[in-house]
Amino acid sequence: MNEFELFTMIFYAVDAYCDDNPTDELNAFLGQMSPFTFKGIDSADSAVFSDFRSFINHQTITVENSLKYAVDYAKTVECCNITDAFDGITDEQWRLACADYLSKPHKGENYPEE
Repeated sequence: MNEFELFTMIFYAVDAYCDDNPTDELNAFLGQMSPFTFKGIDSADSAVFSDFRSFINHQTITVENSLKYAVDYAKTVECCNITDAFDGITDEQWRLACADYLSKPHKGENYPEE
């Protein structure tokens, strides 16, 4: 799993949480975080993905450790509380969601070469 794939999984988790718990602040953050707004490997607001990359700092990401990174990253987001998006997600649920996402063609699968 690469850092863009993890970033996208975090986006999906926060987006799903926002469906049931919408706030203006959370919607604004999702708009800035979106990895799908532009063709390239980035977020809609480049600072969001840049901050995430700084947080990851070239650590090795695996499906097994990615939920911990996701939760730890969520704690660093200052504009809104996204940690609640990960409450109740079990390691098994996260691994299955990652396996499903990674098994299909997706943006970022060839990152950083893209």
